[in-house]
Amino acid sequence: MAIYFARAETTNFVKIGFAVTVGRRLLHLQAGCPYRLKLVREVEGDRSKEAAFHTLFAEHRLEREWFNWVPEMQTAVAVVRSREPVVLNLKLATYARQNGVTPAKFRAQLANHGLVVSQEIVRRWLLGEQPPGPKTVTAIESATHGQVTRYDVRPDIFGPESGAAA
Repeated sequence: MAIYFARAETTNFVKIGFAVTVGRRLLHLQAGCPYRLKLVREVEGDRSKEAAFHTLFAEHRLEREWFNWVPEMQTAVAVVRSREPVVLNLKLATYARQNGVTPAKFRAQLANHGLVVSQEIVRRWLLGEQPPGPKTVTAIESATHGQVTRYDVRPDIFGPESGAAA
């Protein structure tokens, strides 16, 4: 059983799905798709992991299991293993991409807020390869002026943001 990422060539569309036999599933999908489908990545997993990927990329959803491709997807499928929970700091990676923030620039921003860390660690955070520790998230909140919160970066520790505007 596997989770697959299949991209419709010449588009930005990607299907995140679950199948027992990925090759057979792609053949069935291809029959109804006007674009050539290309398997981007296949990772071992079940329907709960598929649901976790859908939740992770919900803001990029087009329809049902189809999403707009974003660079963070490549990072996510590269680091997820069959027994790991899907907990990645993609909100931080998205913030960096949208604001043109480099590891060196973000390291300097963090230092201005009292957090001194290596540029390599910051690079891993910004690529979504490694989540920041729980003690570092307040500096990240400050450095991003609240655009990325502790709840975004470490929902596995802090849970969903409480008191959200109704």
